[in-house]
Amino acid sequence: MKARDVSFFKKNAWKGTYSSILTIPVESLSDKCFGAWLDIEDTNFAEATLPDEKLAGRFRELVDSDAEQAEWDEFYASVGKAFSAMSVDELASKFVELNDPATIRRVLWGYGDKWYLDSDCEYEF
Repeated sequence: MKARDVSFFKKNAWKGTYSSILTIPVESLSDKCFGAWLDIEDTNFAEATLPDEKLAGRFRELVDSDAEQAEWDEFYASVGKAFSAMSVDELASKFVELNDPATIRRVLWGYGDKWYLDSDCEYEF
């Protein structure tokens, strides 16, 4: 049995909400990570949080050049594919990294009305 959703618990409310819990369907996690990465304004942090070194190097090249929009679009497509290729556990860790890890207290995986400590739903919370 695999988790259907993952919930991130923060010390404070998630941006734009009144809730300290953000629940994301597992199948949407790569898109949420990609969206969170796109929202980063600090280029150094954006580079450091890319899924791999090859993308980080390409990002550095694009930032340091007068790249055309088509080059950026191609790069963004590659980043999206890299997030899509990650496992759900890697994506959950990346989502925490991209969303102020000091404020995220817990990550729990959900299946039905139960919470689990792992994405395989072996260890009930």
